[in-house]
Amino acid sequence: MYRVLFAEDELLVRLGLKNAIRWSDYDMEVVGEADNGITALELFEELRPDVLITDIKMGGMDGYELIKRVRDIDGSCAVVIISCLDDFETLRRMMGYCIIGYILKASMTLEEIGDVLNRTRQYLVNVRRQQNVQEENKEEKRENALRNYLCSVTGPEENIRWMSDWGLPLENLRTLIILSLREADEKKINELGMKLVRQLLCQSFPEAVCVQTGSTELTVICTVEGEAAEEQLLKFDNAINNLLDVTFGKKKMRLSREHSVWESYQALRQEKEAVWEEDPLMEKAVRFMEDNHGKQITLQEITDYLCISTSYFSSQFKKNTGKSFVEYLNDIRLEKVLGELRYSREKIAYIAERHGFRNQEYFTRFFKKKMGISPVKWRQQHFGKDGGSRI
Repeated sequence: MYRVLFAEDELLVRLGLKNAIRWSDYDMEVVGEADNGITALELFEELRPDVLITDIKMGGMDGYELIKRVRDIDGSCAVVIISCLDDFETLRRMMGYCIIGYILKASMTLEEIGDVLNRTRQYLVNVRRQQNVQEENKEEKRENALRNYLCSVTGPEENIRWMSDWGLPLENLRTLIILSLREADEKKINELGMKLVRQLLCQSFPEAVCVQTGSTELTVICTVEGEAAEEQLLKFDNAINNLLDVTFGKKKMRLSREHSVWESYQALRQEKEAVWEEDPLMEKAVRFMEDNHGKQITLQEITDYLCISTSYFSSQFKKNTGKSFVEYLNDIRLEKVLGELRYSREKIAYIAERHGFRNQEYFTRFFKKKMGISPVKWRQQHFGKDGGSRI
């Protein structure tokens, strides 16, 4: 809704127009009223409305001065004059201030007012469209500046060349992150999809610089580090997994004053043969399983916790660990059981149950399959010993 400020010293005129016009028909709402120019200017500075409807003859400050002052503050606000003055001099004095409409009180009709408000709305639509284009051009210019900075062969001598366009003090930057689409997912996403990925990345890292530095690569320079950065990466992963069913590998580096952002990016980028970090989503899944291994957790329970589909989780978990969810969970349980069997004389059945093995027959079969001998014999061989066999 476009916001309207009404400046009119005649109460009946002000109330009559406010109540007679169906402002919502023009995507407008009256957010402020003033009976003199001084109050109108104060309200304008406070409310920053999209439309100013003002009389010319008012106390304190007349409409001429009000419009001039408003134009000093906002060059695109729509201005409509409503006045009892019908002379060329009034129009001449206001020619340079982009007046959308001029309505005479003595002869005005709702139809005439409606025409003026329709022109005003169209003017505002055009203004916002131009502002959006300008903002898009500015964003594109900023991205190009950073991309050129990071991807240049020799690198600029100073960081400031790109920083001024982003408004982020260099000393506030903490972490550099490079995200690369996994090779197996490259055919799932096109150029338009990468633009969506960047938008989601910007939403996950609101206080950061995000730019596409390759056809399937994005770079983040952010003001957070450590666990805070991991949480935001997890938020990004959740969004990407749910929307596009793709995964990005990640490499991170803590920024330092000893090296420029360009030097840090080049160093991190050149680690082509390095192993990319494990998927943070899968890392979170493993931590959940370790913390809850003694409970009868289900696949649905863990995917609800991660806010992803069961099919996506199963495929990604297998890809990252080489095991199914059940296999990995039982291996965690068995490792915990082995740890207790080395020093505890408690009944094996109690130990197994405490760590998630509710069915003793299944536990015994699983134990023999993994360790080659029964739980009883394994404890006899390893009791009181540090280390020992691992699964």
